[in-house]
Amino acid sequence: VLLIVGGLILATEGERHQTYGFSVVGTILVLVAACLGGARWCLTQALFAHDTACAEDPVVVVYHVSPAGVLTLLPIALLWEFPRLWFWAKLVSTEGVVAAFSFACAAGCIAYLMLLAEVKLLHETSSLSLSVGGALKDVSQIALASVTFGDEITVASAAGLALVI
Repeated sequence: VLLIVGGLILATEGERHQTYGFSVVGTILVLVAACLGGARWCLTQALFAHDTACAEDPVVVVYHVSPAGVLTLLPIALLWEFPRLWFWAKLVSTEGVVAAFSFACAAGCIAYLMLLAEVKLLHETSSLSLSVGGALKDVSQIALASVTFGDEITVASAAGLALVI
């Protein structure tokens, strides 16, 4: 795992020297999110080992894990998003608010189904497999950015990509 992290750092090394699109705070937040995601996978795997009901059904895992997610994210969402939503709702028609709410509910359903699929995949494989899959996704994003947007791949970037693979 440390080799993968080192390879990804090497692969994205040139980004911090560019004048556009790089944010140190954003990079730190993404790294923290990746670490917390890995911790969540490990804790979910531990839950599988200690609770037979969780090992049989991913919905039970989501039932046990969701309250912590709601208690963590709801205060942040209310403090950050509610004033903007209230302002926006006064500017838009009722149909616009209903449409936005419908899109948000649809996105929530898709996220729930993705979470169920992730838990089922975690049950069938391991947290390390998901971490390696995430690293390969990062490599493909870097390669796709090079092809699509013309991002330069330096020798250090190529070495980092090779290290990850």
